[in-house]
Amino acid sequence: MNDEYLDVLDERGRLTGDKLPKNQLHDQQLWHGVAHVWIYNKQGQILLQKRHQNVKWGANNWDLAAGGHIAAGETPLQAAIRETKEEIGLDLKESELELAGITTSANITPWTEKEHKTYEWNYIVMRNLDPKTMELQADETADLKWFDLDEFEADIKSPEASNKYAPRQRELYQRIIDNVRKKLRSKNG
Repeated sequence: MNDEYLDVLDERGRLTGDKLPKNQLHDQQLWHGVAHVWIYNKQGQILLQKRHQNVKWGANNWDLAAGGHIAAGETPLQAAIRETKEEIGLDLKESELELAGITTSANITPWTEKEHKTYEWNYIVMRNLDPKTMELQADETADLKWFDLDEFEADIKSPEASNKYAPRQRELYQRIIDNVRKKLRSKNG
């Protein structure tokens, strides 16, 4: 949606009160919010989506289960729930999602050569589900697959293997892996 409005954030992640169309906000290189949903299961696996070949960012790469921009007036939790439903057809409740940290990202976007500045609300949720039964958003999500946490961790640390994952900060991936392992230990301990 090119006319989607987003809340403008300041450099500390606080709402400024301004709302701009997404393209204008990106063009002006202003801070804004995104919500990420990371799904894991009891077997120590993390669910990743393969991004569609036609998306601008991370095409053909494995990435978090669901995520996207937080619309103007929307909370990070509401955005996480909406994006998960849109991208993989999974209904979540706010009570299921656990905040695994707020991170920032400020990277140059290759197709605009402008800085894309986001505050990222990262949520984890445990679900045992069959990826083959999920309803994928055709123009954004090409596939869903469970990855063993140990394999995923080894891959993101390998210069060769890490190329199959979306170009996110590797520290974010490690933070999510550590949070999931902590949750699994607390449930099994």
